[in-house]
Amino acid sequence: MRKIAGLFLLISILSSCNLNGSSDKYFIEGTIKNTAAKSIILEKLGLQKITQIDTAKIDDKGFFKMSGVTETGFYRVKLDDRTFFLFLLSPSKYKFDIDVQHPEVFSVTGPAESDEFQRAFKTLGTAQREFSGWNMAYRSYAQQGASQDTLAFLQQQLQAAGAKMQSIVIDSAKSAKSPLVAMFYITNAQLDKFPKENLEIIQRMEKEIPTSSYTKDFRAMYDTY
Repeated sequence: MRKIAGLFLLISILSSCNLNGSSDKYFIEGTIKNTAAKSIILEKLGLQKITQIDTAKIDDKGFFKMSGVTETGFYRVKLDDRTFFLFLLSPSKYKFDIDVQHPEVFSVTGPAESDEFQRAFKTLGTAQREFSGWNMAYRSYAQQGASQDTLAFLQQQLQAAGAKMQSIVIDSAKSAKSPLVAMFYITNAQLDKFPKENLEIIQRMEKEIPTSSYTKDFRAMYDTY
């Protein structure tokens, strides 16, 4: 539950009927460079499970397209179990530009909610990498028997990185325009430490997207925690 990004992968512009979990058609097209894959898979990333939604062939020029009907939410396009790209899908048009050798330059053009999620994903990813870097450094120097001054410095940096990530999660969840982006942020905060903040997002989702499977699953997780 805690990480859709490590696991996970949202629209104020969409009409309320679409946000409320009703289905409409999506249109996806894109190009993929530097891959031998012949097909690409679209999967929905639910809080409880991952579900395959669609597949498409990749032509000789790396072009693919797919369309269909599904719920607004978190999805990924996948070439294999190690190569996939997260985004937020809603009934709209999307254009992908993927270079398998340079995944960091992955781009998807879509509606406002999708853009907000991509920013959230990158922001959290950067904060998590910073925290992990200081954590690895502290453990490494501790194993090498570093001085107390060195370990104290590394511990201060680690705590600062943790506080920074926590602030990003809490503040961004409150300010997110999309209730799904807000959920993405808050699920990176420990439920036992931030029950109030988690509940606030759940209540917002119940008001704005009451029929969404994400709303129902998040509430169920909170109630049974």
